[in-house]
Amino acid sequence: MEYPLQNRWKMRLDGRYRVSDYADANNLVGGGTQKRSDTQHRARAVLEYELEKNIELSLKYAFTKNDSNINSYDYDRTLIQLGVNW
Repeated sequence: MEYPLQNRWKMRLDGRYRVSDYADANNLVGGGTQKRSDTQHRARAVLEYELEKNIELSLKYAFTKNDSNINSYDYDRTLIQLGVNW
């Protein structure tokens, strides 16, 4: 979703949900194998400011949570990024 704010400002929001079932089994620590199955949620917000016609400042925040039936593949990730788009 993209939403124009005041004058040169705009905001984008998006989300994602993913289910992954892997065909090949993973070798487990301590022996044995198991097929991996993950669910992943991601939310992202981007705020942009147009300095000039082709130059923007952007601030991005993203959070990803991955849940897996194999503990070593569970993770949370937070990204905060400041950039210039030209």
